Amino acid sequence: MKVLLLLFLLAQDDEGFLGFDPGSFRFTEGAFDVLVTGIADLEFYAVDRTAPGLIVADDPFLQPRLTLFLDAGIGDHFVVFLQARADRGLDPREGGSEVRADEFYLRYTLGEEERSLSLQIGKFATLLGNFVVRHDSMQNPLVRAPLPYDHVTTIGDRVPPADLSGQLARRDIDDLKDLWVPMIWGPLYHTGAMLFGSLGDFDARLALTNAAPSERPEEWNPDKDDFDRVALSARLGFIPLFGFKVGLNAAHGPYRRRGVPGREDQTLLGVDLEYSFGHLLLFGELYWSQWEVSNLAEDLSAIAYYVEARYKLSPGLYVAARWGQIHFSSIAGEAWDRDSWRAELGAGYFIYVNLLLKAEYEWNETDGPTDSGDNLGALSLSLAF
Repeated sequence: MKVLLLLFLLAQDDEGFLGFDPGSFRFTEGAFDVLVTGIADLEFYAVDRTAPGLIVADDPFLQPRLTLFLDAGIGDHFVVFLQARADRGLDPREGGSEVRADEFYLRYTLGEEERSLSLQIGKFATLLGNFVVRHDSMQNPLVRAPLPYDHVTTIGDRVPPADLSGQLARRDIDDLKDLWVPMIWGPLYHTGAMLFGSLGDFDARLALTNAAPSERPEEWNPDKDDFDRVALSARLGFIPLFGFKVGLNAAHGPYRRRGVPGREDQTLLGVDLEYSFGHLLLFGELYWSQWEVSNLAEDLSAIAYYVEARYKLSPGLYVAARWGQIHFSSIAGEAWDRDSWRAELGAGYFIYVNLLLKAEYEWNETDGPTDSGDNLGALSLSLAF
């Protein structure tokens, strides 16, 4: 924080200093252009009897977070990007703290924005869907992530079930969040290479990385075994009408932790939609996922989706709502996990252009004999600089 304060004071000098542009954390020198920005978040979570999704907590708690972005342009074609965070973990939790680099990559680009081709190498967010590109606290209209990115299934990434009855028995116990995985562990900062480009109303992305969509954060960093665990993902986006965007998504790769014997792959297919009209913004994503599971005769599959709406009431105030469901396939005549739905209502107010206050309440319901008691209230205050 002392370093940030120093940069801020330097940036406010009317004459500038050492190449800094007044009013920003920017340094320019010849072919180099370095920009440092950030977001400071303070989130409060009040959990019911059981914390929903990937949250790990038993009581109300605060989640502080500092995110720094370094964007360095080198000449006309190269960009170096770094995203570093200090918080209590990628997913909200009580206690503990850590500092990590979520993204670091080198990008080479030819052409202009609407007619370009880029190659990116390093650690970066998944290309899937339309939520990840707007998942930071200043762009996400609610505090939480949509259900496909947060709902914990009974798919295990370390210990396979002994047989079908063992898999089905998982439906009626509390989520084992250190052993089970969601459909997409967003934002999935995996390591590898991505080729992408745009041509008019079309854009395409193709990535070879070290993590499938369900793979947990501990597996996202570079490792010597990555060449034996390659995952493939792709997205084709296009704009059929003004204000309307469509994306087609696909991914395939091993999802189990490193060091676990054998290989089990996940295949994911999906579509994402975005529509804007006046003060209304609509988003939606639909995914089908299939997992190979040891000791089972059939693969397990699920379908999950969410729809989201945001409406601006005034220049600084908006309301938002999100609805999501997940439905599990049957094996031997029984669904292998409990179908669930999630409803979220919230609002946001820009106290200042870069200071955002948000509140939401979340209802979660799971089919089954008992009430999971995992509703949640959340508040957040975010400062972008």
